[in-house]
Order: sequence, then structure tokens, then C-alpha cells
Amino acid sequence: MIPKEINSRMLIFLMGYFSITFSIFIALIVLGVDVYSYYISGVLSFGWAEVFQSLKEGVVVGITLGLGIWLKEKFLKYKNR
Repeated sequence: MIPKEINSRMLIFLMGYFSITFSIFIALIVLGVDVYSYYISGVLSFGWAEVFQSLKEGVVVGITLGLGIWLKEKFLKYKNR
């Protein structure tokens, strides 16, 4: 369920949503690059280290983006009062 009001539930939702989305996106990009290099060199180097690195990067990007969008909406709410 997506929260409609701009409150702390919305902040948690945005940070979680973007963290998961960007973690999956980054992992798929890394996998795609590794598959491409596999066809060229014959060595597939995708492993758990890359998955955890993608998870860390996705969480950092997701928290930053979620907080930024939440703050923007909060400022617009106060401005339009």
C-alpha cells in the first residue's frame, strides 16, 4: 500500500522502494557487463561479491534519492500553504 500523505511512512516507503529498485538495477547492469566480457574472454567473474557490492550501492542511492524526493515534496507542501 502506497502512502498518500507526506509523512514518515512515505519517507520509509520511498527509501525502501528506491533501495530495492536500484540494487536490482545495478546488479543486472553488472551481470550484463560480465556476460558481455564472458563472450569476449571466456571467464565469467560475477559472484557474491558483486551482488553485495550492488546491494550496498543500491541502498546508498536509494536512501539519498528517497530522502531528496521526500524533502522536495515536504517543501512544496509548506510553500503552497
